[in-house]
Amino acid sequence: KLCSKSKEIVILRFWRVSLAIIFMYFRYYNQFYYLMSSNKMPKVLFTLKKILTKNFDLVLLTIILLISRFYRLEEFITFLGDQGRDALIIKRLLWLEKLTLIGPPTSIGGVFLGPFYYYLMTLPLAIFRLDPLGLAFFVALLSVIFFFFFYFIVKKSFGRSISLFLTWMIFSSFLLILFLCS
Repeated sequence: KLCSKSKEIVILRFWRVSLAIIFMYFRYYNQFYYLMSSNKMPKVLFTLKKILTKNFDLVLLTIILLISRFYRLEEFITFLGDQGRDALIIKRLLWLEKLTLIGPPTSIGGVFLGPFYYYLMTLPLAIFRLDPLGLAFFVALLSVIFFFFFYFIVKKSFGRSISLFLTWMIFSSFLLILFLCS
């Protein structure tokens, strides 16, 4: 479970983003008003409706994917020894205490992975102020991005129906969802 301080930080971030969107709305109010009042708006809505009806199954699959990845994410994450070690190394990277050129150790003694993992994970930890929920959120977001890459690559090679079937089979796997949340 998240501590109350982490929940407050997430709520504050939500309100900051909401206020930024409202500010942008009022800042560009004239452009929004012009778009809404002009004849272009029905064309935009028609195009959006056409895209959504044409790709309804992909939109439905995306909604299911988003719900399965982000629903109760804070309750399913695990933060054990390896994640703690990695978080400490990433904290040292963020504070510029110690830059590393080797990555996490493997199960084979003396063999290390590359440092790309540490440098990739600095962004979500910096955004979430070293909260482990940031790492889980980022991994879930990468899963969603990979979903689209996988769908379009398989669609280009094998066709739409096979792509939807394979995407559904892979991304509805309980073990994959469980591993992505931990």
